[in-house]
Amino acid sequence: MKRVRFRQRGSSALKGMLMVAAAVLVAGFGWFAYVEYRLQYWDGKVRAMCINDGGGNVLQRVDLAQGDATPPTPDERYADAGAAYVSRWREEVIRSASPRVLRTEVVLIRTRDQTVLGRQFIYARIGGDVGLVDNPSTFSCRDIGIKSIESQIFSTKGESK
Repeated sequence: MKRVRFRQRGSSALKGMLMVAAAVLVAGFGWFAYVEYRLQYWDGKVRAMCINDGGGNVLQRVDLAQGDATPPTPDERYADAGAAYVSRWREEVIRSASPRVLRTEVVLIRTRDQTVLGRQFIYARIGGDVGLVDNPSTFSCRDIGIKSIESQIFSTKGESK
């Protein structure tokens, strides 16, 4: 029977544990890299969709008196009967898996004559972060400086359009 020295027996067990630990670290690093790549990929896709389709189409502008605030534009499903302006939101899911990607159409309507004042498409990426995150990160057209349809339609007299 061949005898194995105590030191040799311990060093092979140590080598095995180090190899398992190294494999776990490499797998963890690979996962973090993949998730970050996926976030950057979808942020790029959302950025491109915003540039191509997210600027808004203003059909009619509303001039406000100096010092007046932009009027509220509640969702038409929840608006009071006396609301002067309402918005209609329609959401389409582009990607339901993580990260979730949405396309939202916003239509602004003057209630007294049901005139459509403008429409805008907003694209957004939600979530896709590493691990369990209570408040997932987001990326949308607002992050690249595209103004809301309300700020494009309502303007104070004398303000540049």
